[in-house]
Amino acid sequence: MKTTPGFRNNQERIQNESRKVLNRIIGDWIRARTLEEVLEECEKAGVTIGPVFTMEDIAKDPHVRERGSLASVYDPASGKILSFPGVPVRFLKTPGQVRFPGLPMGAANEVVLADLLGYSSAEIEELKAKGAI
Repeated sequence: MKTTPGFRNNQERIQNESRKVLNRIIGDWIRARTLEEVLEECEKAGVTIGPVFTMEDIAKDPHVRERGSLASVYDPASGKILSFPGVPVRFLKTPGQVRFPGLPMGAANEVVLADLLGYSSAEIEELKAKGAI
């Protein structure tokens, strides 16, 4: 395939028609294998590759857990412990922490509407009366 017009160099391979063909061939090849097989074969061939993690994959990943990249935070609104991304930058003397899951939905409506968007108190009350907020 390296000598076939449309696939001889990267400039040709990135053209729309060539890219469609390559995406189909590569997709078919990947679908016919397990994740482990694909990773192993690509590593052998020197191809940079990695899986795209779902949130469940991230939560279960030993590296993510060991690094402390997820934080468990109590949510007073639901009464549940939630898993959140932890603080990405960690300093030895002043480690950051996630202290709360965020404000309840709509808690900042008035600040946004009044301070940022310039709505009057009457306009905000009208939006509440109409059920818009």
